Amino acid sequence: MAGIRGRVIGLDIGNYRLKVSVGEGSSARIVAARLPDNLVKNNEIVAYEAMSQFIKEILKKAKISSGKCSIVMPGGLYHLRRTKVAAMTVGQLKVNLPYEFHDYISQDTDSYVYDYSVLGNDGNELDIMTAALQKDRMNRMERMCREAGLKLTGIVPDVLCLQNVLERYIQSTGAESKDFVLLDIGHVSTTLYFFRDGIYEISRDMSFGGDSLSQKVADETGVDIHIAQLNIEKNQNDVLKNDNLVEIYESIATEINRVLNFYNYNNPGNKIECIYFCGGGSHVAPLMQTITNTTGMAMRSVNELIDIGKNSRSRADFAASPQAFGATLQ
Repeated sequence: MAGIRGRVIGLDIGNYRLKVSVGEGSSARIVAARLPDNLVKNNEIVAYEAMSQFIKEILKKAKISSGKCSIVMPGGLYHLRRTKVAAMTVGQLKVNLPYEFHDYISQDTDSYVYDYSVLGNDGNELDIMTAALQKDRMNRMERMCREAGLKLTGIVPDVLCLQNVLERYIQSTGAESKDFVLLDIGHVSTTLYFFRDGIYEISRDMSFGGDSLSQKVADETGVDIHIAQLNIEKNQNDVLKNDNLVEIYESIATEINRVLNFYNYNNPGNKIECIYFCGGGSHVAPLMQTITNTTGMAMRSVNELIDIGKNSRSRADFAASPQAFGATLQ
């Protein structure tokens, strides 16, 4: 069961922004801050010491006291698979976990840490979700949090953070389990996540994001990339209607539609009713409208799935990073 386990700070360290989830119930909130340059590259933190200081500064500025924290682990930095194994004890399962990744991990399996969650047990077989993470990466994360004044208690794959959000939504609303597709338009990439009966099934990454819009504006106007990003965020001089940006919207929407069609073809019985969207790029209204027109599907904000009581203003902020909130539900 996904439920808030006391006060836990959720950290989602993206390529462009740091998102922090903190609080419980209607007092829950998201704090977001633009990252300094050269701290993260392609989801990988490249300056851990500087990152720890930045996190510390943001927490202080937001008046968030130190404590336990859980970090969102971006795709590509961990291994995850769902599998079925013969029913066995916890001890036997832990011994056997490394063997479940022999097709994924070519180096020494002892250099990884492993974890799992049981999705089902019929008495003969266990349906489990298993994860593997490099020990060195985990140790660097622990040290970074410690230097920021935090105690790391969890490292959660991004897809499982989203699964936690869906599980909590289903439990809190009494809704029947159903299929979901979540669209995350990030800074350097866009990802479609598919969930069958609320359980993570598959995701597809596309190598474009909000920075493709910023780069186009920077190239055309000759301004610094950071200025271009601000112009897009504020829609300076109606820049979002630029013909070249419209072409990018159409290209992005076409690729998203292609992924959806491929999934529907291979899963004809799915119960997907709409696309739930999140991420910084989802604030670009013309892009979202183009995706709606191209896919023919209803678009709804992920904040509709966030259960934090009746504080709707706070809930709306969580569309920036439902992953950070989901990390607190592990």
